[in-house]
Amino acid sequence: MTLALFVYNFLLFLGAPVWVPLVIWRNLRRGRPLLGGGFSAADAASLRGTKVVWLHAVSMGESLVGVALYRRLAPLLPGFSWVFTTTTP
Repeated sequence: MTLALFVYNFLLFLGAPVWVPLVIWRNLRRGRPLLGGGFSAADAASLRGTKVVWLHAVSMGESLVGVALYRRLAPLLPGFSWVFTTTTP
């Protein structure tokens, strides 16, 4: 393990007891799930029985590429539902 990775993991270990409760508090305040996200039952039900293309992006750059990909592929895939998810709000 490199020194940088060790330091990163150590700081993450030290920060988690502060960071996790803050994330939970923020999500409770905003009416979101405590941790994580995902589809609600209503979201899943609305997609049931349809063909779905699911694009997931982590960074802003990936989000921009996902939008461009959607614009190119959507006309070629009529009848498909599209789901675009990201890791940030």
